[in-house]
Amino acid sequence: MSETAPLAEPLPREVVGERITLSLWDAAHLDEVHALVVGSLDTLAGFLPWAVEPVTADTEREALERQERGWREGRMAGWMVLEDGRVLGMLGLHRRGGPDELEIGYWLGDAAVGRGVMTEAAAMATDVAFTIDGIDLVEIVHDVANLRSEGVPRRLGYRRCASWTSTPTARLETGVKVCWRVRRAEWAALRDGVAAPTLRA
Repeated sequence: MSETAPLAEPLPREVVGERITLSLWDAAHLDEVHALVVGSLDTLAGFLPWAVEPVTADTEREALERQERGWREGRMAGWMVLEDGRVLGMLGLHRRGGPDELEIGYWLGDAAVGRGVMTEAAAMATDVAFTIDGIDLVEIVHDVANLRSEGVPRRLGYRRCASWTSTPTARLETGVKVCWRVRRAEWAALRDGVAAPTLRA
């Protein structure tokens, strides 16, 4: 199976909303993101395979380098989710699936759970996706047992469209993956009257 072609140009470095900002992860925030991961590791390891492995400053630096490379190549954006300059979690917008698709993935530190932060961040990322010519579909995929992740696409109006089995790779995974989708026209109707975020290259 051939790899999906990269986007014609990198995704925005920064996406500014009313409450939160999505900003590319950078070396200046390496220690802050590492501390957030370590502080929330028990929760994250439930559903994220990378959190099952030892998380060190070196592995975080390698992850940052991969994300920077992926961004330059037009294959993803690895954004920090910021509120008042403080990192609350991370959100990735990835070039996956068919030629008209992007996929959103995310995690949130324990202290920020339950305030609608990731729902707002995912809405902003969906807005960004549909500014790109040729993108008609955005997906969110999670393990069926990850009810917190499920709440994000459900609240945003995504449609649950498919499920399949895979080998569990984290402590709480069942191996049943669920896919949620929204198309460009559906999103336009859902966001009618909502102010679009500001994009900065």
